[in-house]
Amino acid sequence: MVQEASRKAVFPREIAKYLDVAVYVLDARAPLATFHIERELKAKRLFLLAKADIADGTETNRWLKFFHEREVAAFPFVKDEPQTLSPVRGFLSSVLTEKTRQRTKRGIRETTLRVVVLGVPNTGKSTVINRLVGRRKAPTGDRPGITRGYSWVRILDGVELLDTPGILREYARVKRGRAKLMALRMIPEEAALVDDAVATLLSAFGEHNWAKLEKFYRVGEKVQKMSAAEVIAFVGRVIEGPRWKDALAEQVGYRIIADANRGRFGRFSLETVAVEGQELAELLEKLEEQVLRARRP
Repeated sequence: MVQEASRKAVFPREIAKYLDVAVYVLDARAPLATFHIERELKAKRLFLLAKADIADGTETNRWLKFFHEREVAAFPFVKDEPQTLSPVRGFLSSVLTEKTRQRTKRGIRETTLRVVVLGVPNTGKSTVINRLVGRRKAPTGDRPGITRGYSWVRILDGVELLDTPGILREYARVKRGRAKLMALRMIPEEAALVDDAVATLLSAFGEHNWAKLEKFYRVGEKVQKMSAAEVIAFVGRVIEGPRWKDALAEQVGYRIIADANRGRFGRFSLETVAVEGQELAELLEKLEEQVLRARRP
């Protein structure tokens, strides 16, 4: 069962002006649904497409191309493959080099790049932080007068990371399809959304996904022609046998969602560049406008 994260946004806005880089963690399977920005940030942006190992690989590559064509830094991330963060470290090093060059011109010797990891609940922010920090890194502590009350960890020479992820969205303000977010296990389970969440998953399935589902639950091909509610009931009857009753449908729906997110049915994506790309492009454009306004003196 998905653990309910705090419903309150916890991004430390009072230190926004001191941050140099914001790493936004999106779900590779639904970049638009998990896209959210902090308007007060004037920091450089980097997008991480997390859970890339269970997203459709072809579609993830299309999303990466989508970002790169707009000169936006974006990389895939897989939690069990630490090397996927190598490009992130390279990006941070390049930003630090530029910041150091600019400060040296002004006669400032010491330069520190400050980074925050942001995203909607359950996208993998804490995992990203843990991978960037590593076990051998020690906290640098508070920065009196600037970031008092917040702990920073040095992850590279001259680069410090806020050790707490910023949660950018309150559940009550989610506008882009709660069923989709529930299908990705990013919000708590809701009985009223079970059928819609399962339907969202099944609508994104290709033949290979259906084949794995049929084999996993030992059901026939006819489930492909059923509605989500019918699939839930059919799978439930197979799993529960004579113990099946309609009251168990909700739990079976949750199980289908959980199994899909564990990769039991293969890789899948709920959003595509062809369908959702234009809306995300418009959001990126608005973000750029906001950043430019924030940087004006």
